[in-house]
Amino acid sequence: NYQMEYLRMSEDGKWFTFKKRYDSNTDTLVIINRQKADKIAGYRTRVEQVEFLKANLLLKTEGCVELLDLKKNTSLYFKGNFKIKTLSNGQFILHDNKSRQLSLYNEKGTLISCIDKIVLFYSDQKENVYAVVEKSANHCAVVLFNEKSIETVYQTHNHISQIVSFPD
Repeated sequence: NYQMEYLRMSEDGKWFTFKKRYDSNTDTLVIINRQKADKIAGYRTRVEQVEFLKANLLLKTEGCVELLDLKKNTSLYFKGNFKIKTLSNGQFILHDNKSRQLSLYNEKGTLISCIDKIVLFYSDQKENVYAVVEKSANHCAVVLFNEKSIETVYQTHNHISQIVSFPD
């Protein structure tokens, strides 16, 4: 016997994932294709974050991000300890805090653009990402980062420690 926790469903409703909870263990992620609900499509263990990305699944584990093509059952791996964020246009962001690089990928895992010296970033959940770039010890800038451009929207000689957004 186990409980289903952390249920996530794809936008089109064809796929869902959940974590199995039994005793005190919750490290098994189950992947289900709703069209073949009697058969489990896959398992993963020690998954920290799950994000659906069109017909793909983005899975963050310690030291790695896996981009799983759900239709082909093939994976692309990104080695590193990343912060991940999906965008509504099917793209995703990987931020490597160690190298301070922010990378934008399409839904197939192809690199679109990247930028260095990133302290932190914020996504509007659509297709825009705002990133704080530390240009030097006493010069920071906020840039708008998307597939079309990297545009500086603000500069200062002070350190920027966070970006806070208020709801519309």
